[in-house]
Amino acid sequence: MTTTQIKLGSPYSLEVWPVAKTLTVAEALRKAKSLIKDPDKWGQGAFFKDGKMCVLGAVFEVVDHTENGGLLSMVTALQQAMHIYTGRGAIADWNDTHTHEQLMLACDRAILIAERTDHGS
Repeated sequence: MTTTQIKLGSPYSLEVWPVAKTLTVAEALRKAKSLIKDPDKWGQGAFFKDGKMCVLGAVFEVVDHTENGGLLSMVTALQQAMHIYTGRGAIADWNDTHTHEQLMLACDRAILIAERTDHGS
């Protein structure tokens, strides 16, 4: 498979991805989590700021590589993991009012939710 450098969503990263790769929602959430796993790469108060990104910024980084409906599915899994069921901007607010450790646990829950959805359970 040929690889190429492609820009992912923001001015903060340039990744090498297989061109033909389409990620499942769970894979995309894992990739988004990996972008903010280091607390020094995670931020609050903005999608992208000073070389850091919030959880939604990380989602926007990978969404172009997901299956159709990837953004909605990723957001839905995060909302369920964070126990957010209504409210515009709720994920960003949750990101901004919780610790990095809490966010990593929510990402893990979202990945489990997405895995069940990806497998039709």
